Amino acid sequence: MKPAAMLLALTLFLLGGCAGRTNQVPGNVHHAVFISLNDPAEAASLIADSRDLGNIPGVTAWAVGKPVDIGRANIDASYDVGLYVAFRSVEDYRVYLSHPIHDQLVTKWRPRWKSVLIRDFGGS
Repeated sequence: MKPAAMLLALTLFLLGGCAGRTNQVPGNVHHAVFISLNDPAEAASLIADSRDLGNIPGVTAWAVGKPVDIGRANIDASYDVGLYVAFRSVEDYRVYLSHPIHDQLVTKWRPRWKSVLIRDFGGS
């Protein structure tokens, strides 16, 4: 599956629980990151280290985890850790990007990344 289609599928999954409800969209700015690690065995450690991202002011929703295999051949699971963060505004996203929790995570893990795919989009 192409990255854009994978991102759309993730978004629909995350927002799917909001179907039929009002005012349940997690934010207006959405940040999705798909990380491949030099050592995939470190995925659990990266996931554990990512849990504090939800404590950054302005984060309205977040999720982190490994690819899920449900037996669909067209799902791209060629990453080790997926991360999703939602914000009310671009300003909240900027706060997140410069926050010490985010900076420390990126500083620690960037040398261990094989590749990273980041997609940001707006709307609800």
